Amino acid sequence: MKSGERSIAAPRALVWSLIADPARATEVISGLAHVEVLSGDPGQVGQCVTRLHFRGNARPRALATEITELVAERRRVARSVTDLLLFTSEYTLSDDDGARGFRDGTEAGTRLVWSGDCRLNGPLAWLIAIVLLGIPALQAAYLRSTLPAAIEAYARAAERLAKG
Repeated sequence: MKSGERSIAAPRALVWSLIADPARATEVISGLAHVEVLSGDPGQVGQCVTRLHFRGNARPRALATEITELVAERRRVARSVTDLLLFTSEYTLSDDDGARGFRDGTEAGTRLVWSGDCRLNGPLAWLIAIVLLGIPALQAAYLRSTLPAAIEAYARAAERLAKG
């Protein structure tokens, strides 16, 4: 598991929209062309299935997400599953008075507290991972660099949009 905190010089509503709205994921995830919602509502507690379409020749990836806790603009807890990996994520947002005066009239920035984990999904995944793919190394890389980089990407995108 990996966790951290980040102060973001952008209004909480803007940071929330980047985290919670799949349509805005392309602003944060490098190489992502678009997200297709196949079922469910990604803005509500419950199950949602999306398909991630990447640029180039990468094959689209289905992602089943169960949002277990959701308080708009405050907290999101979710569990997402692909064919080989299980991701858990938790985001808690609060006002941060360190940044002030955005173009939308908001007076406070955002404090983002986050945690996440990545595990192999099922016994077949373990076998494939160990024998063919080196997924345990991928897991470690996800927790060491990819997840923190995603948090930084959220922060940079929100700060850029807040400045206008």
